[in-house]
Amino acid sequence: MRQNLLLDMKQDLASVLQHVEKLSSAGASFNNKLSDTSIKAEKVISLVEQMKASMPPKTVIVNKDGCIPQECLARVLLIVWDLRRSFALGAMSSDTVRAVKPMLAELRDREIDESLQVLENFTHRKGYREIKEELRAIKKSLHFGHNGPVMKYLSKWISIENHNDRVWQDFASLENLVDSGAWTDALELIGNSELKSVPRVQLWMRDLEFVLSVEGHLALIYNKLIERVNRNPEGI
Repeated sequence: MRQNLLLDMKQDLASVLQHVEKLSSAGASFNNKLSDTSIKAEKVISLVEQMKASMPPKTVIVNKDGCIPQECLARVLLIVWDLRRSFALGAMSSDTVRAVKPMLAELRDREIDESLQVLENFTHRKGYREIKEELRAIKKSLHFGHNGPVMKYLSKWISIENHNDRVWQDFASLENLVDSGAWTDALELIGNSELKSVPRVQLWMRDLEFVLSVEGHLALIYNKLIERVNRNPEGI
């Protein structure tokens, strides 16, 4: 009985050893195949690197936060669009202008650089909404009465005797133009009417000229960016 048990154990051990030898042989074969695959992969990677090195350099990332060119250009467009909207509401800040300056400077566009200089010098927190409100305040200062030429000369306002007065009619036309957003036409009206003799209207006109100038430079930058997108969709 004991001999039979030992015989069975020997047979089982021999069987296990055979399996181990088979596995070892298979493992060696697998390792050889894995090594061959690794060598082939290294060759492919090397070829890819050679191809990349032979290609001409493409547009590089322009800003410091690591965005790709398409994202950079889209970000600049959004910032400039937000600048235009903020300026129209009288809320454009110099901080926002400084934030977009490095990205715009990478474009190396002379007109954009010149427009940036104008925007950097912008200190007034005044937009179209404030311009309209200021015009309403001027209207309230225009008063009626028979003050005579001496009082007219001394006063900072102009004395209007009735609504048929030419100045009043011109002012009503000015209000209509401002309400419709015809800012350039409003400037032309002042220059060709009796309104130019009203000191407060003269100051208002200069404010409007500056507002239009800043808006023009913002529009120039925005349009330049749109042109660049159409010309080079891959980015800056």
